[in-house]
Amino acid sequence: MLKGYKKIFFLGISVLYSFSCPAQFIDEIPLQFEETSPKVSTETPEKTAPAEQSKEQQSKPDIGRGAKKRDRIILTPPPLPEIGFDLSDKPSVPETPTEASPVPVVNSRQESIYLPPSDKAGGGIPSPLKMTHVHDVHQFDIEGFYLGMQPKAVLQMALQKGYKLQKTKKALPLFQTSYYEILCRRQRIYNPSDIRACIRQMGQKNRQDYIEEIVLVKPGTHEMFDIKFTSYATDNEAYQIIYANKGDSSLNFTPVNLAKKLNRKEAFFNAVFARYGYPDDSNQLIWGTKEDAYMQVTMTGSAYDAIIKLVDRNLSDADYFEAVDWKENQETLYHFGFDE
Repeated sequence: MLKGYKKIFFLGISVLYSFSCPAQFIDEIPLQFEETSPKVSTETPEKTAPAEQSKEQQSKPDIGRGAKKRDRIILTPPPLPEIGFDLSDKPSVPETPTEASPVPVVNSRQESIYLPPSDKAGGGIPSPLKMTHVHDVHQFDIEGFYLGMQPKAVLQMALQKGYKLQKTKKALPLFQTSYYEILCRRQRIYNPSDIRACIRQMGQKNRQDYIEEIVLVKPGTHEMFDIKFTSYATDNEAYQIIYANKGDSSLNFTPVNLAKKLNRKEAFFNAVFARYGYPDDSNQLIWGTKEDAYMQVTMTGSAYDAIIKLVDRNLSDADYFEAVDWKENQETLYHFGFDE
């Protein structure tokens, strides 16, 4: 009986020993989170080559908390150079200007009208060199009519060119009409028609009435001239000539009629450039200068009416100042008691 208890006792001790040995062995194995800090080595760390880096480090993006520390902030890279910027190291060689051959006047219907280049590309006043070569429009004529012509010569030229007289307008020099009106009222003439007749008689008596305007027409070609003259103070000369060639206003807006109008425009400008040369001001199509004497060409309206205008401003200004001198030589018409 005692032997049986001994066997049971030794069996229990052996079982307890079998459970205690693995537990003691496990307690002796250190866990990873209980690692001690590594030893600091005095040797300088060597940079690892990119090939030696682990695949995990290479795959991780260099952003966020795990990013490497940088010495400076990296900004947006500078923009690329503009298109056409020379990136080569070769020095740029300036191009030598070449003289452009003059463009001939276009007479073909398949091509557009050639207009000369503008003298004022950037705006402003033309250079003095260009101003010294302006045209002298006193040498110009339109079908034989030119600046400075007197009414008698104009009527003779109109007869030769087949124009008919449509209107003749007479006038008195500036300030003379009001002067003669006051003189007529002093004679107790108050009826308007009688006053006009009295003014006309005084002007004829003093040889001051003159032809101010003549209008000529040529019905067959729809052409006309409107010519204005100065007074006898400046020899009653033509200071403005307007030539008008009216287009066909009956043409509606169809492709065929539009082609007819464009052909008319082309033919007109080519004829002008062939006769008078290219203008001094290509923007406004002006020959000469507006400060002195000039010719201007325009085309207006849906019918493409062609207009040529010749003007002598010096002649019209001289006529005005002569009228002012005549006014100063006249007797005083108004009475002011305080001025005696």
